[in-house]
Amino acid sequence: MLVGAAVAIPELHDEVIGHIYGGVDVHAAPALDADQGVGDARRDVRIDLLRDGKPSTFEASLSGSTLNIKVGEGGNSFTITAPINRPAGAPSGPIPAIIGVNSPTGSLPAQVFSSRGIATITFNSDQLMSNGFSGGSRTDGNFYKLYPGTTAGSMIRWAWGISRIIDALEMLPEANIDTRHIAVSGCSFQGKIALYSGAFDERIALTIPHESGGGGTISWRYSDMLEKRDKTEVENLLHAQGAPWYAAALMQFNNAPEKLPYDHHELMALVAPRALLAIESTAIARMGAEAARVDALAAREIWTALGVPFRLGASEENTNHCVWHDGFTPDLEAYVDRYLLGKEDVDTDILRSRFTIDTDTWIPWETPTLQ
Repeated sequence: MLVGAAVAIPELHDEVIGHIYGGVDVHAAPALDADQGVGDARRDVRIDLLRDGKPSTFEASLSGSTLNIKVGEGGNSFTITAPINRPAGAPSGPIPAIIGVNSPTGSLPAQVFSSRGIATITFNSDQLMSNGFSGGSRTDGNFYKLYPGTTAGSMIRWAWGISRIIDALEMLPEANIDTRHIAVSGCSFQGKIALYSGAFDERIALTIPHESGGGGTISWRYSDMLEKRDKTEVENLLHAQGAPWYAAALMQFNNAPEKLPYDHHELMALVAPRALLAIESTAIARMGAEAARVDALAAREIWTALGVPFRLGASEENTNHCVWHDGFTPDLEAYVDRYLLGKEDVDTDILRSRFTIDTDTWIPWETPTLQ
């Protein structure tokens, strides 16, 4: 089960949660049961590394339509650049924006944003660390030069970079971006980056992970069960460790995910009560859409406890990896209209899937009402 399978090993409990979430100050895991809500989780898992993590050197400027952000510690520094594109006809004042990981809107259709006067900002993840598909070490990349010895995996390093973009936008009113209405999105490993960013930066109003797989919106426990049941490879904890995307401490659970003191419905829940739309596809077994369904249902209970279940949505179609399906579009438009444009009358109570989950086994708790 998602919550009840946690084991009582407090020294690993603190180490693993702290390292997975970037070596931050951890006092207890965010166990989302009837006695502990998302507010407690956020107090326990300190997010200072990201939200208040500006380095000693931080300089931001706007060159034409490109952000230039110099970050540094000690004698080491590097520059993050992020191009901003304002759609034709957009008003001259501050407008909402989407930060796309490695492309202006991730894998989302650009027209949904341009037609609504929403700017795009592109985050280049390689500026922090390479994606690791061709090999690489935990000591590679610009982030490590600033923070040698860090135990943070790539996901936290990349999310840190997106937070620095938001810092720069706040410092530069001439960028004309409405920093109260920022979205972030990406697909596949970039979808994981989007989820981590939304979980750890409360300035992000809308988080849209697209087919993010293991380490994203799918459950480590359920994906492991899914691979054994269906006898086909799923991006479970064992298969997700080919690149240094997560802390090394996580690897000790590769063959025993049931001993993890957390699962990824809790990472999703750190976005609450802000908006999250998870976009999934059933076409690629490895991406574990069924395991994403159980996480969406479990995480939805947190938004329900907070009185805003309609802010956690899930949309599912049968399409190739990172290939957009027209069936996703109405769901995306609804979330953009409500959470970036402030149209409160738009219905975002969306939780679409073909999978039926045994919730008595996998989500065995009573949902409280949280204040």
